[in-house]
Amino acid sequence: MTAAATGDSATTSEIGGRVFYCLVGISILLLSLAYQVRTPFAIDVGATSDAVSLRNFHEPESAGGLSYRWSSNRSSIVFPGIGAYAPAVLQLRLNGHRPANLPPPMVTLIANGREVVSFPVADGFETYELSIGREAVGRLGTLEVELCSETFVPNEFMASGDRRELGVLVDRVSVQFQGGLDTIVVPAPLPVLCLTVAVLASYLIARWFVSTRWSLVLSLAMLGGLALALATIRMQVAAYSPWVLVVPGVGLLVLETAHRTTSRAISAPLYGAGVATILLGLWRFASVAHLAWMGVAPDLANNYHTAAILRSGGIIYDAHAPLFTGYDNPPLTAILTAPLTLFDLQSSIRLFFGLNTIFLATSVALIFITRKEYLLTYPYWMIAVALVLNLDPVLDSLLLGQLDAVILLLIVTSFCAYRQGRDLISGSSLGLAAMIKFSPLLLMLYFLLKKRLRVFASALAAILLVGAFSVLSAGFHAHMVFVRDVLPTLLAGSAQMDNQSLNGFFNRLFLNGKFITDLMEVPPIPQARLLTLGSSVLLVGIAAFLVHKNLASRTGTRFDLEFSLIVVALPLLSSIAWHHYMTWYVLPLLVLLNPKLRAGLGKRARPAMVVFAGLSCICLCVPMSLYVPNSLEGATKLLISMRLYAGLTLYAVFAYLLTRQSPGLGPEVTDLNTESGLQ
Repeated sequence: MTAAATGDSATTSEIGGRVFYCLVGISILLLSLAYQVRTPFAIDVGATSDAVSLRNFHEPESAGGLSYRWSSNRSSIVFPGIGAYAPAVLQLRLNGHRPANLPPPMVTLIANGREVVSFPVADGFETYELSIGREAVGRLGTLEVELCSETFVPNEFMASGDRRELGVLVDRVSVQFQGGLDTIVVPAPLPVLCLTVAVLASYLIARWFVSTRWSLVLSLAMLGGLALALATIRMQVAAYSPWVLVVPGVGLLVLETAHRTTSRAISAPLYGAGVATILLGLWRFASVAHLAWMGVAPDLANNYHTAAILRSGGIIYDAHAPLFTGYDNPPLTAILTAPLTLFDLQSSIRLFFGLNTIFLATSVALIFITRKEYLLTYPYWMIAVALVLNLDPVLDSLLLGQLDAVILLLIVTSFCAYRQGRDLISGSSLGLAAMIKFSPLLLMLYFLLKKRLRVFASALAAILLVGAFSVLSAGFHAHMVFVRDVLPTLLAGSAQMDNQSLNGFFNRLFLNGKFITDLMEVPPIPQARLLTLGSSVLLVGIAAFLVHKNLASRTGTRFDLEFSLIVVALPLLSSIAWHHYMTWYVLPLLVLLNPKLRAGLGKRARPAMVVFAGLSCICLCVPMSLYVPNSLEGATKLLISMRLYAGLTLYAVFAYLLTRQSPGLGPEVTDLNTESGLQ
């Protein structure tokens, strides 16, 4: 029996129980044991990720392939949350370079306010190893090492104009706890407290949906991951431990609030929030429209110039240009853009922006015409308008001049046509969408799995016809160059931060620096490819398991959920899915507005689905730039993938809703024999 059938509040019924307190003890014990792992904690001074750990240093410099920083008269290095009250060894790689007539500088080392030692630093980089006692390490778990150095001003010796007070060159600082089994590292209290509460909050959230046993399994799995992270990347986990707590903590708070608050009590605030959100969306849309009117649409400009080359009979692919710097779309994209070359670039951008807006509005209208109950009453219409206007992938796609609104319209057309029994239109729309971007091929496989062969066959026929038209228009050679030279590199993926697919996420785990900030080809990383393949197979397997057994009625909510589940998976499974691809999520997000979906949910599951879907929408509405941390190395890189997390959360929401739906054996059961064949 799930928590949905056991009392009024999963939280109040679980707190105070034996399992809850056992989980408290296990969490504290396991996290404390993780602190006993004597991992060396190192800071590469001068690297892009060092700023969060340094205080009062000068800007990074590099020479001879080595990066470093000059210290000032008092500079500090902070090791957050590494542990307390255990002896440690500190290693500093320093260089006391000075003008010829100055003696080597003296440096005084202070640890957590206690003076440890003073020593001279020689010219040239050397590693200095210093012991720090228990008292200097302190009891709060954070070690702050202060370097007090004699300084000089370069301008006073060489008239260089450099008036900085320079101490010593610092290249690397590391610390490692010493001792054996008889020496205990006291855990840092704040990270242990935050992580323990996060595990408990996750357990309480799980109890809204599954049994005590499965909730305990899930929370222990999370605990094991956090303990492993503490043992290996402790500084990053400790620094961001409050954020680990925020997500499950806020989720639990919202679930409880939604459960205890009546709809009348929140009607007025909800109305006010809806109006404010719509106004915000109109302002954001107007800002994008203004930029389009000024002629800003970099991706459309690239397609425009390529289409102009194609019209003049030139070569559209530069075999010597690095990937992403030249034209890397299929030839069909240039063909579709060719009509715009009849106008100047600025007029083309304005025209295409207007067309994209019409395509977007038409997609929304088609969804509402198909399922009128989506907008019968307040607040559904306000939510829909506010959502579409504020979705950052939609706004970004409009600003760049991308074809995502076209693909959205084709996907929605397929969705609506199938629900009305027009299989040829449904399949043809999918085929055209798959020729523009390969991802909609997965929707074709969905219809094949459901034995909707007319839809699949018409999609395949559309691909062949459009492909033949593309070859005749752009030439066979251009298509061969795309297939031979461009496509393999696109399939390898990208670690750039805008790539919000599983491939991009796992590539970023193993790559740093310009691979994340710039558009660059990624080197072959077996671990990233294996993780991408495994997670992709898992998502496809879950979807196949959920949809293959039941023949969903064309007019039932089950088909809406199945189709939406596949649409949500499209960007996740792609090798490169720039975050504006999630414009396609307009369809599944509006499907979630159907009030009938609540019919099969329990009393606690209803607000839970609202919470998780709402958090996903917030992640999709917040501008991408706000997710990018100051450091693009270590655990902070995970913040870049918020769009991916939103997609995975939506995938889980639709998967759960499908498990709550009864098998869709509607009126179509009587014509299974004719539906499964070509007519």
